[in-house]
Amino acid sequence: MKDDKKRKRSVSEKSYNSRAPLDDLEPPRVYRGGSRTGAETAKPTKNQTRRRQNKKRKLKNSVRRALLAFCLLVVLIAFGVTLSLTVFFKTENITAQGSGIYTEQEIVEASGINSGNNLFLIDTNEISNSITQRLPYIGSVTIKRELPDTVKITVTDTIASYSIQNDDGTYILLDADFKVLENAAAQNPADTILISNAQIKSANAGTVIEFSDAAVQQRLSEMAKAVSQTGMAQATEIFTTGINSNYIVYMNRITFELGSLDNLEDKIIRGLASCEQLDESGSNMKGNLNLTVDKQSYFTPE
Repeated sequence: MKDDKKRKRSVSEKSYNSRAPLDDLEPPRVYRGGSRTGAETAKPTKNQTRRRQNKKRKLKNSVRRALLAFCLLVVLIAFGVTLSLTVFFKTENITAQGSGIYTEQEIVEASGINSGNNLFLIDTNEISNSITQRLPYIGSVTIKRELPDTVKITVTDTIASYSIQNDDGTYILLDADFKVLENAAAQNPADTILISNAQIKSANAGTVIEFSDAAVQQRLSEMAKAVSQTGMAQATEIFTTGINSNYIVYMNRITFELGSLDNLEDKIIRGLASCEQLDESGSNMKGNLNLTVDKQSYFTPE
């Protein structure tokens, strides 16, 4: 019996050892959450299918209603805009104020606005340009719409700040921005600054003057701007003969030699301070004041 048991145990161990090692075995598969294979998945019921179809149908209907509402809104807006531009808000009242030179009627006529023009279609920039060109002594224009049918125009006048003498003895009058106010004035108004030694290309009233040389125009504009910013009320003439030859005349008797236009405002302020010192003697000296060297002024009397 003992021999038989030993024999059976030996055979069993040999049989076990002859199997594939455990390392070659695949681990058991675990299905979590009750998931099943495709063959085991239950088919949806008729009620579930119907509910899904109803949800899709409701979503499509909601989208259609939203699109319809949007299209209707666009149509209403377009209809409202069309009415506003064709039927409503027509200009009936046009007023103008602010000028001491031109009458209200002259300003309204120069604006080009007609009764019946749509309030929102009038071009304010075009109207402003029309007024300032047709009425040169108008410096600035403000246009305000007032519903339902009124346009209010407010203007400010400009004055002659510069002048150029023509060959026939008449004068071209310019404002501070070099806009031509008159091109054949019989007299030169007081307190204007004479521009000399400059050839003119065009000088049409209501437009900015054009000099034959664009570089000359640029230098004159820079000097005019500096005179304004420094408050040099004593300037009586400006002229330029080259990029490093620019001049401002002080009270018709002292010529500021500026050289280039670098540090122009500093040169003007230094020149005014020098003139105050020269005038302390009360002699009303005449001559040239060289301001081309930084921080130095050299006066040469006539």
